[in-house]
Amino acid sequence: MKKFFLSVLLCVGILSVSYGEGFQEGLKELEKQNYEKAASIFKDSCENGEAYSCNEYGVMNYNGEGVPKDLKKASEYYKKACDGEDPLGCYNLAKMYEKGEYLTQDYIKAYSFYEKGCNGGDALSCFNVGFMHYNELGVKKDFEKAFKYYSRACQGGTKVGCNNLGLLYDRGEGIEKDLYKAVDYYKEACDGDVGVGCSNLGGMYEYGDAVKKDKDKALELYKKGCDLGDEKGCKYYNDLKK
Repeated sequence: MKKFFLSVLLCVGILSVSYGEGFQEGLKELEKQNYEKAASIFKDSCENGEAYSCNEYGVMNYNGEGVPKDLKKASEYYKKACDGEDPLGCYNLAKMYEKGEYLTQDYIKAYSFYEKGCNGGDALSCFNVGFMHYNELGVKKDFEKAFKYYSRACQGGTKVGCNNLGLLYDRGEGIEKDLYKAVDYYKEACDGDVGVGCSNLGGMYEYGDAVKKDKDKALELYKKGCDLGDEKGCKYYNDLKK
């Protein structure tokens, strides 16, 4: 029986942006592990209108670094960052709504902030918008929109989005079924060290879907998926090894 693995929501995004002087000074202090000084710099910089510093000060409140752990303050500064067009601030605020951390769990609000983060260029926010459409979290199930946002995530460098694109092609959900494209996207995810992508690609080789059936290759890929933390990859490696 063919096996499918669906990846879960993640935690961080990567952006290529130009940061202000205050933010850069704060980062220098972080690198030296001067957390209290860094927090002070980020807070002052935020008050001077630097949105990226607002997000970073929110992160420090969230983690209790340089300041007492304070989820209320974290949410407030993430909101300031998001209002200032920092997509990572939107992502972090969305995550708190999604998980119900201090804020009342609200998938609709989580979706709106993930969407704003995505439109601001954060690929992981795009992934989470797609994930919410796929799993009907706060929005209607919509495979076509899931495909759209997974595509943006994958193109933006979030390789777990590539895995989920492969899944849609594999199943023919929101797009015409195409096992060759599924293989390509699983491979891109696996090459990006996404364990579930390696496990999914291993399944293609185990069953000979759009590739030549190859038990050794399947074992190799399941093992890589397992080593990267995918528990199902471990299970199917052990099952196939018998």
